[in-house]
Amino acid sequence: MSASEEVGSVCAAGRDPREVLRQLQLEDGSFDVDLLQLEPGEEYGYASDNGADDEADIVEEQGTDSVIVVDNVPTVPEAKFDKLANVLRKIFSQVGTIRELLMPKDEGTGLTKGFAFIEFTTPVEAQLAIQQTDGYKLDKAHTFRVVPMAAFAHFMGVPDEYAPPAKKAFNPMETLHAWLTDDRARDQFAVRYQDMTEVAWNDHKQAKADQVFAREFWTESFVQWSSHGYFLATMHRQGAALWGWPGGRHTPFQRVTRFSHPGVRLIDFSPNEGYIITYSSHDVDKPSGSPKVVLNVWDTASGRKCRTFEGTVAEFAGGEDLQITW
Repeated sequence: MSASEEVGSVCAAGRDPREVLRQLQLEDGSFDVDLLQLEPGEEYGYASDNGADDEADIVEEQGTDSVIVVDNVPTVPEAKFDKLANVLRKIFSQVGTIRELLMPKDEGTGLTKGFAFIEFTTPVEAQLAIQQTDGYKLDKAHTFRVVPMAAFAHFMGVPDEYAPPAKKAFNPMETLHAWLTDDRARDQFAVRYQDMTEVAWNDHKQAKADQVFAREFWTESFVQWSSHGYFLATMHRQGAALWGWPGGRHTPFQRVTRFSHPGVRLIDFSPNEGYIITYSSHDVDKPSGSPKVVLNVWDTASGRKCRTFEGTVAEFAGGEDLQITW
């Protein structure tokens, strides 16, 4: 007699799993899963592999990273809808595989609304479509504007009525030269050694330095005072930074602004400190190429780049006509 005939079927519904396993175990230690009886329709958290599942019941969650929005598409009536859809498919199928194309229609006029949603099989294809088809000129009156679905959703979320932004509370701040008004009219000086930078008051009457600030790894090469001493500049591989006392004498050396200039080697301030020049003499993108001089002129207060001068070392060493002076 087989084990199946001795034990019969084992119903698992509502029973302790350990008890069910004991009944399924054979004399040799193995298990006879053919004895296990499940309630009809109950899968206990596991999908059936018998091929009888209806694929329509399987819901696959898809994000919007694979969807693009094509704006400035011609508006056409329903009679020309299929023709326009085929044109769009022909253009965008050269980039990737299109899963779905949708052109919304105006219920009142029956015309398309002038934009289309296109879903690709992967986000990479969608990104490639944006790069290659944004600005594509379909005809004289229609140039595509292609954006990701996320950007479209952002613009659609803009309210119809204007709402003024919330007013920020005014935070009074002392001027950048407030720390210069020392009651003993002392000046400051900076000392660099190893990886440490120290700033101290120069107390000549007591013949000693009164330290006010110290920081390790503050700069990667040197520090430099501005023309009037309102700022202290630090040098870094990615650019320069200006430090001051915008919060007053009791909050020394907070970063005021920074200037992105990879490979910067020298800086210079205008006489009134309104502008700063950063200088580099090599191309960080092409280190093996010929040296290239780059001079950037920045607005000190905003950190905005005002002008760039570029050229070879020979061009900048060509005489007095090429010298830059304030």
